[in-house]
Amino acid sequence: MVSKDGVTGSGDRPDRAVVVTAERRLLAGLIKMQLEQPDTEASWVLADVAVKDAAPLARIVHELRSEYAGGVAVLLVDPVTPDWLRAAKDVRRDKKVAIVVLTARPSYEIQRRWRAKDSGDEERPCSGMLSLDSSRGDLVGVLGASLDRPKESGYWLEGTVDRKKVPIHPAEFYATEEGAKARMLRSKPDDYGTLLLAGEGLSNEEMEQREHLAEGVPGERLRRARKYLGANNGIQLGRIAAELGLFLDTSPD
Repeated sequence: MVSKDGVTGSGDRPDRAVVVTAERRLLAGLIKMQLEQPDTEASWVLADVAVKDAAPLARIVHELRSEYAGGVAVLLVDPVTPDWLRAAKDVRRDKKVAIVVLTARPSYEIQRRWRAKDSGDEERPCSGMLSLDSSRGDLVGVLGASLDRPKESGYWLEGTVDRKKVPIHPAEFYATEEGAKARMLRSKPDDYGTLLLAGEGLSNEEMEQREHLAEGVPGERLRRARKYLGANNGIQLGRIAAELGLFLDTSPD
Protein backbone atom coordinates (compact mmCIF):
# COMPACT_ATOMS: atom_id res chain seq x y z
CA MET A 1 0.00 0.00 0.00
CA VAL A 2 0.99 3.62 -0.45
CA SER A 3 0.93 5.96 2.50
CA LYS A 4 0.67 9.74 2.17
CA ASP A 5 4.39 9.97 1.64
CA GLY A 6 4.16 7.44 -1.16
CA VAL A 7 6.00 4.60 0.60
CA THR A 8 4.70 1.08 0.21
CA GLY A 9 3.60 -0.85 3.24
CA SER A 10 6.58 -3.20 2.89
CA GLY A 11 8.95 -0.28 3.46
CA ASP A 12 10.39 -0.46 -0.06
CA ARG A 13 10.33 2.76 -2.02
CA PRO A 14 8.77 2.28 -5.49
CA ASP A 15 10.82 3.37 -8.49
CA ARG A 16 7.75 4.73 -10.33
CA ALA A 17 5.92 8.01 -9.79
CA VAL A 18 2.58 9.65 -10.59
CA VAL A 19 2.16 13.41 -10.93
CA VAL A 20 -1.29 15.04 -10.99
CA THR A 21 -1.83 18.11 -13.17
CA ALA A 22 -4.85 20.41 -13.34
CA GLU A 23 -5.40 24.05 -14.18
CA ARG A 24 -7.85 24.23 -11.28
CA ARG A 25 -6.07 23.79 -7.95
CA LEU A 26 -9.19 22.49 -6.18
CA LEU A 27 -9.75 19.78 -8.77
CA ALA A 28 -6.13 18.63 -8.54
CA GLY A 29 -6.43 18.51 -4.75
CA LEU A 30 -9.56 16.37 -4.87
CA ILE A 31 -7.95 13.84 -7.19
CA LYS A 32 -4.80 13.67 -5.07
CA MET A 33 -6.95 13.08 -1.98
CA GLN A 34 -8.46 10.03 -3.68
CA LEU A 35 -5.03 8.66 -4.50
CA GLU A 36 -3.77 9.25 -0.95
CA GLN A 37 -6.42 7.07 0.70
CA PRO A 38 -4.77 4.52 3.03
CA ASP A 39 -6.47 1.56 1.31
CA THR A 40 -5.09 2.49 -2.09
CA GLU A 41 -2.93 -0.34 -3.35
CA ALA A 42 -0.35 0.94 -5.76
CA SER A 43 3.26 0.45 -6.71
CA TRP A 44 4.12 4.07 -7.33
CA VAL A 45 4.91 7.27 -5.48
CA LEU A 46 2.45 10.16 -5.67
CA ALA A 47 4.78 13.05 -6.43
CA ASP A 48 4.18 16.21 -4.44
CA VAL A 49 4.46 18.51 -7.45
CA ALA A 50 1.98 21.16 -8.59
CA VAL A 51 1.63 21.51 -12.36
CA LYS A 52 -1.01 24.11 -13.23
CA ASP A 53 -0.07 24.78 -16.85
CA ALA A 54 1.63 22.86 -19.61
CA ALA A 55 4.78 24.99 -19.93
CA PRO A 56 6.87 23.39 -17.13
CA LEU A 57 5.57 19.85 -17.71
CA ALA A 58 8.58 18.62 -19.71
CA ARG A 59 11.06 19.90 -17.13
CA ILE A 60 9.16 18.39 -14.21
CA VAL A 61 8.79 15.01 -15.92
CA HIS A 62 12.51 15.01 -16.79
CA GLU A 63 13.40 15.68 -13.15
CA LEU A 64 11.09 12.91 -11.95
CA ARG A 65 12.49 10.46 -14.49
CA SER A 66 16.00 11.05 -13.16
CA GLU A 67 14.72 9.97 -9.75
CA TYR A 68 12.27 7.23 -10.76
CA ALA A 69 13.87 4.89 -13.28
CA GLY A 70 10.79 2.66 -13.47
CA GLY A 71 8.69 5.31 -15.15
CA VAL A 72 6.43 8.32 -14.61
CA ALA A 73 2.70 8.62 -15.24
CA VAL A 74 1.24 12.10 -15.73
CA LEU A 75 -2.44 12.40 -14.83
CA LEU A 76 -3.92 15.28 -16.85
CA VAL A 77 -7.14 16.35 -15.15
CA ASP A 78 -9.57 17.84 -17.68
CA PRO A 79 -7.01 19.34 -20.11
CA VAL A 80 -8.69 21.72 -22.57
CA THR A 81 -6.23 24.04 -24.33
CA PRO A 82 -3.98 22.80 -27.18
CA ASP A 83 -0.78 23.39 -25.22
CA TRP A 84 -1.53 20.33 -23.04
CA LEU A 85 -1.72 18.10 -26.12
CA ARG A 86 1.56 19.49 -27.45
CA ALA A 87 3.25 19.04 -24.07
CA ALA A 88 1.97 15.47 -23.81
CA LYS A 89 3.39 14.57 -27.21
CA ASP A 90 6.71 16.07 -26.18
CA VAL A 91 7.12 14.07 -22.96
CA ARG A 92 5.86 10.88 -24.62
CA ARG A 93 9.11 10.70 -26.57
CA ASP A 94 10.40 9.02 -23.43
CA LYS A 95 8.96 5.50 -23.64
CA LYS A 96 8.89 5.26 -19.84
CA VAL A 97 6.46 8.19 -19.57
CA ALA A 98 2.72 7.55 -19.61
CA ILE A 99 -0.04 10.11 -20.04
CA VAL A 100 -3.50 9.52 -18.57
CA VAL A 101 -6.34 11.93 -19.35
CA LEU A 102 -9.21 12.36 -16.90
CA THR A 103 -11.88 14.31 -18.78
CA ALA A 104 -14.97 16.11 -17.51
CA ARG A 105 -16.48 16.11 -21.02
CA PRO A 106 -16.24 12.55 -22.35
CA SER A 107 -16.93 12.22 -26.06
CA TYR A 108 -15.67 10.56 -29.20
CA GLU A 109 -14.14 13.87 -30.27
CA ILE A 110 -12.02 14.22 -27.14
CA GLN A 111 -10.89 10.61 -27.14
CA ARG A 112 -9.98 10.67 -30.82
CA ARG A 113 -7.76 13.72 -30.33
CA TRP A 114 -5.81 12.02 -27.57
CA ARG A 115 -5.56 8.60 -29.25
CA ALA A 116 -4.64 9.70 -32.77
CA LYS A 117 -1.01 9.71 -33.88
CA ASP A 118 0.20 12.38 -36.27
CA SER A 119 2.67 11.50 -38.99
CA GLY A 120 6.06 11.11 -37.38
CA ASP A 121 4.70 10.34 -33.91
CA GLU A 122 5.92 7.07 -32.42
CA GLU A 123 3.32 6.97 -29.65
CA ARG A 124 -0.23 8.09 -29.07
CA PRO A 125 -0.50 11.34 -27.09
CA CYS A 126 -1.91 9.42 -24.13
CA SER A 127 -1.89 5.90 -22.72
CA GLY A 128 -5.47 5.87 -21.48
CA MET A 129 -8.52 8.01 -20.75
CA LEU A 130 -11.30 7.97 -18.16
CA SER A 131 -14.14 10.31 -17.29
CA LEU A 132 -13.86 12.53 -14.23
CA ASP A 133 -16.57 10.57 -12.43
CA SER A 134 -14.76 7.23 -12.75
CA SER A 135 -14.33 5.17 -9.60
CA ARG A 136 -11.18 5.36 -7.50
CA GLY A 137 -10.52 1.73 -8.38
CA ASP A 138 -10.49 2.55 -12.09
CA LEU A 139 -8.33 5.60 -11.45
CA VAL A 140 -5.71 3.57 -9.61
CA GLY A 141 -6.05 0.83 -12.21
CA VAL A 142 -5.41 3.06 -15.21
CA LEU A 143 -2.35 4.60 -13.57
CA GLY A 144 -0.86 1.20 -12.78
CA ALA A 145 -1.67 -0.19 -16.21
CA SER A 146 -0.21 2.88 -17.92
CA LEU A 147 3.02 2.56 -16.00
CA ASP A 148 3.16 -1.15 -16.91
CA ARG A 149 2.21 -0.51 -20.55
CA PRO A 150 2.83 3.16 -21.44
CA LYS A 151 2.10 2.49 -25.11
CA GLU A 152 -1.45 1.21 -24.48
CA SER A 153 -3.05 0.80 -21.04
CA GLY A 154 -6.33 -0.65 -22.30
CA TYR A 155 -8.32 1.92 -20.31
CA TRP A 156 -10.56 4.14 -22.45
CA LEU A 157 -13.99 5.72 -22.18
CA GLU A 158 -16.88 3.38 -21.59
CA GLY A 159 -19.79 3.06 -23.96
CA THR A 160 -21.98 5.19 -21.71
CA VAL A 161 -21.27 7.96 -19.22
CA ASP A 162 -24.03 9.17 -16.93
CA ARG A 163 -26.42 6.95 -18.92
CA LYS A 164 -25.55 8.87 -22.08
CA LYS A 165 -23.96 6.95 -24.93
CA VAL A 166 -20.45 8.06 -25.84
CA PRO A 167 -20.04 7.77 -29.64
CA ILE A 168 -17.00 5.69 -30.55
CA HIS A 169 -17.09 6.08 -34.32
CA PRO A 170 -17.01 9.28 -36.44
CA ALA A 171 -20.39 8.54 -38.01
CA GLU A 172 -21.90 8.09 -34.56
CA PHE A 173 -20.39 11.31 -33.26
CA TYR A 174 -21.48 13.46 -36.19
CA ALA A 175 -25.00 12.03 -35.97
CA THR A 176 -25.36 13.65 -32.53
CA GLU A 177 -26.43 17.25 -31.97
CA GLU A 178 -22.98 18.10 -30.62
CA GLY A 179 -21.26 16.45 -33.58
CA ALA A 180 -23.41 18.36 -36.05
CA LYS A 181 -22.37 21.64 -34.42
CA ALA A 182 -18.70 20.69 -34.57
CA ARG A 183 -18.96 19.69 -38.24
CA MET A 184 -20.79 22.90 -39.15
CA LEU A 185 -18.07 25.09 -37.64
CA ARG A 186 -15.22 23.00 -39.06
CA SER A 187 -16.76 23.41 -42.53
CA LYS A 188 -16.23 27.19 -42.23
CA PRO A 189 -12.41 27.52 -42.25
CA ASP A 190 -12.35 31.30 -41.79
CA ASP A 191 -14.71 31.25 -38.82
CA TYR A 192 -13.08 28.16 -37.32
CA GLY A 193 -9.60 29.60 -37.73
CA THR A 194 -10.64 32.81 -35.98
CA LEU A 195 -12.10 30.79 -33.12
CA LEU A 196 -8.77 28.97 -32.72
CA LEU A 197 -6.93 32.29 -32.59
CA ALA A 198 -9.37 33.53 -29.95
CA GLY A 199 -8.69 30.33 -28.04
CA GLU A 200 -5.00 31.25 -28.02
CA GLY A 201 -5.97 34.47 -26.24
CA LEU A 202 -5.66 36.92 -29.14
CA SER A 203 -7.86 40.00 -29.09
CA ASN A 204 -9.83 41.09 -32.16
CA GLU A 205 -7.26 43.82 -32.82
CA GLU A 206 -4.37 41.34 -32.57
CA MET A 207 -6.11 38.98 -34.99
CA GLU A 208 -6.64 41.83 -37.45
CA GLN A 209 -2.92 42.64 -37.37
CA ARG A 210 -1.68 39.05 -37.43
CA GLU A 211 -3.99 37.85 -40.22
CA HIS A 212 -4.13 41.18 -42.11
CA LEU A 213 -7.91 41.38 -41.71
CA ALA A 214 -10.12 44.41 -42.11
CA GLU A 215 -11.42 46.07 -38.96
CA GLY A 216 -14.41 44.23 -37.53
CA VAL A 217 -13.86 40.96 -39.45
CA PRO A 218 -12.76 38.85 -36.42
CA GLY A 219 -15.76 40.03 -34.43
CA GLU A 220 -18.14 39.12 -37.24
CA ARG A 221 -16.57 35.68 -37.60
CA LEU A 222 -16.87 35.03 -33.88
CA ARG A 223 -20.50 36.12 -33.97
CA ARG A 224 -21.13 33.51 -36.65
CA ALA A 225 -19.27 30.92 -34.57
CA ARG A 226 -21.54 31.72 -31.63
CA LYS A 227 -24.54 31.16 -33.90
CA TYR A 228 -23.24 27.79 -35.12
CA LEU A 229 -22.63 26.54 -31.58
CA GLY A 230 -25.67 28.15 -29.96
CA ALA A 231 -23.60 30.37 -27.64
CA ASN A 232 -24.95 33.62 -26.20
CA ASN A 233 -21.59 35.28 -25.53
CA GLY A 234 -17.85 34.85 -25.88
CA ILE A 235 -17.40 33.00 -22.59
CA GLN A 236 -20.10 30.49 -23.48
CA LEU A 237 -18.58 30.12 -26.96
CA GLY A 238 -15.23 29.15 -25.45
CA ARG A 239 -16.83 26.66 -23.07
CA ILE A 240 -18.91 24.94 -25.76
CA ALA A 241 -15.99 24.83 -28.19
CA ALA A 242 -13.80 23.26 -25.49
CA GLU A 243 -16.46 20.67 -24.69
CA LEU A 244 -16.63 19.70 -28.36
CA GLY A 245 -12.85 19.35 -28.55
CA LEU A 246 -12.57 22.10 -31.15
CA PHE A 247 -9.42 23.57 -29.56
CA LEU A 248 -7.56 20.25 -29.57
CA ASP A 249 -7.00 19.91 -33.30
CA THR A 250 -6.58 22.52 -36.01
CA SER A 251 -7.34 20.19 -38.94
CA PRO A 252 -11.02 19.80 -39.87
CA ASP A 253 -12.41 16.31 -40.30
